[in-house]
Amino acid sequence: MDTLKNYAIAVVVWVSICLGGCTHLSISTNTLDTFSKGMTLAHVKTLTPSSPIHEFEITTANPSGRVTVLVYELSIGDYKSDYFLAFGNDKLLYWGYPHEFARSSDIYLNDVGRIAVEEYLKIK
Repeated sequence: MDTLKNYAIAVVVWVSICLGGCTHLSISTNTLDTFSKGMTLAHVKTLTPSSPIHEFEITTANPSGRVTVLVYELSIGDYKSDYFLAFGNDKLLYWGYPHEFARSSDIYLNDVGRIAVEEYLKIK
């Protein structure tokens, strides 16, 4: 009976170690494929396998003002990079690599990206 008890304890410890190591998972391109413009922040969080690396708010000159930015680690094979998701009025506005915001034809998204990168560099 002691052998069975020791085995059970060993299994519990092993599972705890494995699960503890999974607290920081990257998002993948499969996750990105599930996003669509206008999704709520809560809905997007249910689609991601982990919490964001960082979450912060920025203020823009636009009248809507406050934007919530989530930063995730995107993993494609051995490649890993920061990946931003921007929410205005609790709706997904844009998602991409930080430099991709500047490629948008929307001046507001350019502003969001610039301010988000500046803020992220302060906290990183």
